[in-house]
Amino acid sequence: MARHSSQILCCTGRSDWPSRIENDSLGWLARGLKEETRHGGVLSKIGPALVTFGDSHRKSPKTMDFYLFPAFKWVSIDMDGINEHDSGLVKRIVSILDEEITGEKKSTLECLRNEMGVRSLENQDIHVLICGHRNRDRRCGVMGPLLKAEFEEKLPANGIEVLQKPPAPLSESAFEPFQTARVSLISHIGGHKFAGNVIIHIPAPGHPLSGMEVWYGRVEPRHVEGIVKETVVNGRIIEGMLRGVLGNDRKPRARAGY
Repeated sequence: MARHSSQILCCTGRSDWPSRIENDSLGWLARGLKEETRHGGVLSKIGPALVTFGDSHRKSPKTMDFYLFPAFKWVSIDMDGINEHDSGLVKRIVSILDEEITGEKKSTLECLRNEMGVRSLENQDIHVLICGHRNRDRRCGVMGPLLKAEFEEKLPANGIEVLQKPPAPLSESAFEPFQTARVSLISHIGGHKFAGNVIIHIPAPGHPLSGMEVWYGRVEPRHVEGIVKETVVNGRIIEGMLRGVLGNDRKPRARAGY
């Protein structure tokens, strides 16, 4: 799998991105985030970050919503009235994301912080992310939607509700650990030859894979029920499909460890 220590998932509400997400209408955000994850950037000190777009719903057209892993945070920033060509905007967004990933307080602009929502996803939703970047590779474009539909069927069949709307404030949530999941198509993560590519983030404390990120490759619809039962429910790694594991210490694990 791609070397990384964290993942930033930008919710676009669609999956028709161009071959390179930097050329998308939100490409300015992808370019800025990737720049800040490289050497010398704000986010580079936590190690390489994987920046992806996802088809997850945005809270509104005037917000930018992000999922942060393995910090397991959801961040929603009100972009109304903010000019995307403002050279300082990406740095302000990055500063907020950095604070949520690392837990270290930053001197972000207070007006921007007051217009954002943050929710901890610890003890909450399992995330299943599937590469469905059809304009980058046809194999992912064909397999991704098939796998998404299969996960959305097999998760409820095993007692795990699939959520569609953005996270609600914690006070409005009555979900118990292990009972909810989110399934998203995401942009290029590398390894088209391994399509279908599936990443599973598991935040729930007490789960055997708590806080970990599991990458599977060459996943077909016929494999989904087994993945749900073995990995999502029982916390077991399936060796034959494993591309890699990111531990809860943000360090990649070798296949031999499983």
